[in-house]
Amino acid sequence: MFVRTMYVTGDPAEIEGAIDRLRNEGVPAVSKLPGFKGVGLFADRELGKLMSGTWWESEQADRDSDAELADKRAEWISPFARTVTVDHWEAAFSTQPRPQLTSGGFRMNRVDFDPKQLDRAVQAFKDSVVPGLQEIDGFLGAAMLVNRADGRGSVGMLYRDRAALIASRGPQARVRGEGVKATGATFRSMEELEVILVQ
Repeated sequence: MFVRTMYVTGDPAEIEGAIDRLRNEGVPAVSKLPGFKGVGLFADRELGKLMSGTWWESEQADRDSDAELADKRAEWISPFARTVTVDHWEAAFSTQPRPQLTSGGFRMNRVDFDPKQLDRAVQAFKDSVVPGLQEIDGFLGAAMLVNRADGRGSVGMLYRDRAALIASRGPQARVRGEGVKATGATFRSMEELEVILVQ
Protein backbone atom coordinates (compact mmCIF):
# COMPACT_ATOMS: atom_id res chain seq x y z
CA MET A 1 0.00 0.00 0.00
CA PHE A 2 1.17 3.54 -0.74
CA VAL A 3 0.16 6.89 0.74
CA ARG A 4 0.34 10.45 -0.51
CA THR A 5 0.23 13.16 2.12
CA MET A 6 -0.42 16.86 1.69
CA TYR A 7 0.54 19.33 4.41
CA VAL A 8 -0.86 22.84 4.01
CA THR A 9 -0.53 25.99 6.10
CA GLY A 10 -2.33 29.30 5.73
CA ASP A 11 -4.47 31.98 7.33
CA PRO A 12 -6.69 30.39 10.02
CA ALA A 13 -9.48 32.77 8.95
CA GLU A 14 -9.61 31.00 5.57
CA ILE A 15 -9.29 27.38 6.65
CA GLU A 16 -13.01 26.54 6.81
CA GLY A 17 -13.48 27.06 3.09
CA ALA A 18 -10.60 24.74 2.31
CA ILE A 19 -11.93 22.10 4.72
CA ASP A 20 -15.38 22.26 3.12
CA ARG A 21 -14.04 21.98 -0.44
CA LEU A 22 -11.73 19.09 0.39
CA ARG A 23 -14.50 17.25 2.26
CA ASN A 24 -17.29 17.92 -0.24
CA GLU A 25 -15.40 18.02 -3.55
CA GLY A 26 -11.95 16.55 -3.01
CA VAL A 27 -12.88 13.36 -1.20
CA PRO A 28 -15.62 12.34 -3.68
CA ALA A 29 -13.29 13.06 -6.62
CA VAL A 30 -10.31 11.15 -5.29
CA SER A 31 -12.39 8.17 -4.19
CA LYS A 32 -13.44 7.52 -7.80
CA LEU A 33 -9.88 7.12 -9.11
CA PRO A 34 -8.32 3.71 -9.91
CA GLY A 35 -6.45 2.14 -7.01
CA PHE A 36 -7.99 4.33 -4.30
CA LYS A 37 -8.07 2.64 -0.89
CA GLY A 38 -8.84 5.33 1.69
CA VAL A 39 -8.48 8.93 2.83
CA GLY A 40 -7.90 10.94 5.98
CA LEU A 41 -8.35 14.68 6.49
CA PHE A 42 -7.02 16.47 9.58
CA ALA A 43 -6.85 20.11 10.71
CA ASP A 44 -5.59 22.58 13.26
CA ARG A 45 -8.07 25.40 12.88
CA GLU A 46 -6.38 27.63 15.45
CA LEU A 47 -2.93 27.63 13.82
CA GLY A 48 -4.09 27.21 10.23
CA LYS A 49 -2.87 23.73 9.29
CA LEU A 50 -4.46 21.10 7.07
CA MET A 51 -3.20 17.61 6.36
CA SER A 52 -4.58 14.90 4.12
CA GLY A 53 -3.51 11.35 3.39
CA THR A 54 -4.78 9.28 0.48
CA TRP A 55 -4.14 5.53 0.34
CA TRP A 56 -3.42 3.66 -2.91
CA GLU A 57 -3.05 0.02 -3.87
CA SER A 58 0.17 0.66 -5.82
CA GLU A 59 2.87 3.27 -6.25
CA GLN A 60 1.73 3.76 -9.85
CA ALA A 61 -1.85 4.49 -8.76
CA ASP A 62 -0.48 7.05 -6.31
CA ARG A 63 1.57 8.78 -9.01
CA ASP A 64 -1.18 8.70 -11.63
CA SER A 65 -3.78 10.15 -9.28
CA ASP A 66 -1.35 12.84 -8.15
CA ALA A 67 -0.87 14.01 -11.72
CA GLU A 68 -4.59 13.91 -12.43
CA LEU A 69 -5.59 15.89 -9.34
CA ALA A 70 -2.82 18.51 -9.19
CA ASP A 71 -4.85 21.38 -10.69
CA LYS A 72 -8.03 20.53 -8.82
CA ARG A 73 -6.12 20.22 -5.56
CA ALA A 74 -4.84 23.77 -5.96
CA GLU A 75 -8.42 25.00 -6.40
CA TRP A 76 -9.70 23.14 -3.35
CA ILE A 77 -7.12 24.63 -0.96
CA SER A 78 -7.17 28.18 -2.42
CA PRO A 79 -7.13 30.89 -1.11
CA PHE A 80 -6.20 29.32 2.25
CA ALA A 81 -2.93 27.69 1.16
CA ARG A 82 0.29 29.68 1.64
CA THR A 83 2.59 26.65 1.85
CA VAL A 84 1.95 23.19 0.39
CA THR A 85 4.11 20.08 0.80
CA VAL A 86 3.26 16.79 -0.92
CA ASP A 87 5.06 13.58 0.09
CA HIS A 88 4.87 10.00 -1.17
CA TRP A 89 5.22 7.09 1.25
CA GLU A 90 5.09 3.35 1.55
CA ALA A 91 2.67 2.15 4.20
CA ALA A 92 5.02 -0.15 6.10
CA PHE A 93 2.37 -1.02 8.70
CA SER A 94 -1.19 -0.13 9.60
CA THR A 95 -3.63 -1.58 12.08
CA GLN A 96 -6.64 -3.19 10.45
CA PRO A 97 -9.36 -2.37 9.90
CA ARG A 98 -8.95 1.39 9.79
CA PRO A 99 -11.92 3.06 11.53
CA GLN A 100 -14.46 5.27 9.77
CA LEU A 101 -14.47 8.63 11.56
CA THR A 102 -15.97 12.09 11.20
CA SER A 103 -14.38 13.39 14.41
CA GLY A 104 -11.64 12.43 16.84
CA GLY A 105 -8.02 13.20 17.62
CA PHE A 106 -4.90 12.54 15.55
CA ARG A 107 -1.27 12.55 16.65
CA MET A 108 1.58 12.46 14.15
CA ASN A 109 5.22 11.73 14.95
CA ARG A 110 7.99 12.38 12.42
CA VAL A 111 11.08 10.20 12.69
CA ASP A 112 14.24 9.33 10.78
CA PHE A 113 15.72 5.85 10.36
CA ASP A 114 18.91 4.36 9.01
CA PRO A 115 17.59 3.22 5.59
CA LYS A 116 19.67 0.05 5.85
CA GLN A 117 17.91 -0.86 9.12
CA LEU A 118 14.40 0.07 8.04
CA ASP A 119 12.91 -3.43 7.92
CA ARG A 120 14.21 -4.10 11.43
CA ALA A 121 12.71 -0.81 12.61
CA VAL A 122 9.32 -1.68 11.11
CA GLN A 123 9.32 -5.04 12.84
CA ALA A 124 10.29 -3.44 16.12
CA PHE A 125 7.43 -0.96 15.72
CA LYS A 126 4.97 -3.85 15.25
CA ASP A 127 6.38 -5.86 18.16
CA SER A 128 7.21 -3.15 20.69
CA VAL A 129 5.20 -0.02 19.95
CA VAL A 130 1.79 -1.16 18.72
CA PRO A 131 0.99 -3.36 21.76
CA GLY A 132 1.70 -0.40 24.05
CA LEU A 133 -0.53 1.88 21.99
CA GLN A 134 -3.36 -0.64 22.07
CA GLU A 135 -3.40 -0.47 25.86
CA ILE A 136 -4.13 3.27 25.85
CA ASP A 137 -7.78 4.18 26.40
CA GLY A 138 -9.38 5.67 23.31
CA PHE A 139 -6.72 4.45 20.87
CA LEU A 140 -8.32 3.44 17.55
CA GLY A 141 -5.47 2.71 15.16
CA ALA A 142 -2.01 3.56 13.86
CA ALA A 143 -0.05 3.64 10.63
CA MET A 144 3.68 3.77 9.99
CA LEU A 145 4.66 5.43 6.70
CA VAL A 146 8.23 5.31 5.39
CA ASN A 147 10.37 6.67 2.61
CA ARG A 148 12.96 3.98 2.01
CA ALA A 149 15.20 6.20 -0.11
CA ASP A 150 16.00 8.74 2.60
CA GLY A 151 14.96 6.97 5.81
CA ARG A 152 12.15 9.35 6.75
CA GLY A 153 9.15 8.06 8.64
CA SER A 154 5.78 9.28 9.83
CA VAL A 155 3.66 7.55 12.45
CA GLY A 156 0.00 8.56 12.75
CA MET A 157 -2.32 7.53 15.60
CA LEU A 158 -6.08 7.94 15.83
CA TYR A 159 -8.01 8.52 19.06
CA ARG A 160 -11.71 8.37 19.82
CA ASP A 161 -12.04 12.08 20.61
CA ARG A 162 -10.11 15.13 21.73
CA ALA A 163 -10.38 14.17 25.39
CA ALA A 164 -8.88 10.74 24.72
CA LEU A 165 -6.08 12.33 22.70
CA ILE A 166 -5.22 14.67 25.57
CA ALA A 167 -5.42 11.89 28.17
CA SER A 168 -3.09 9.72 26.07
CA ARG A 169 -0.19 12.18 26.19
CA GLY A 170 1.42 10.72 29.30
CA PRO A 171 0.99 7.04 28.44
CA GLN A 172 2.09 7.61 24.89
CA ALA A 173 5.20 9.48 26.01
CA ARG A 174 6.33 6.26 27.67
CA VAL A 175 5.51 4.18 24.58
CA ARG A 176 7.25 6.72 22.36
CA GLY A 177 10.44 6.62 24.41
CA GLU A 178 10.53 2.85 24.39
CA GLY A 179 9.72 2.80 20.69
CA VAL A 180 12.55 5.11 19.74
CA LYS A 181 14.98 2.81 21.52
CA ALA A 182 13.48 -0.33 19.98
CA THR A 183 13.43 0.99 16.42
CA GLY A 184 16.67 2.97 16.51
CA ALA A 185 14.81 6.01 15.20
CA THR A 186 15.72 9.67 15.58
CA PHE A 187 12.62 11.48 16.80
CA ARG A 188 12.00 14.76 14.92
CA SER A 189 8.63 16.24 15.83
CA MET A 190 5.10 15.67 17.09
CA GLU A 191 1.80 17.27 16.10
CA GLU A 192 -1.81 16.93 17.20
CA LEU A 193 -4.68 17.60 14.83
CA GLU A 194 -8.44 17.28 14.75
CA VAL A 195 -9.92 14.46 12.68
CA ILE A 196 -12.19 15.88 9.99
CA LEU A 197 -12.79 12.48 8.43
CA VAL A 198 -11.22 9.08 7.95
CA GLN A 199 -12.74 6.68 5.44
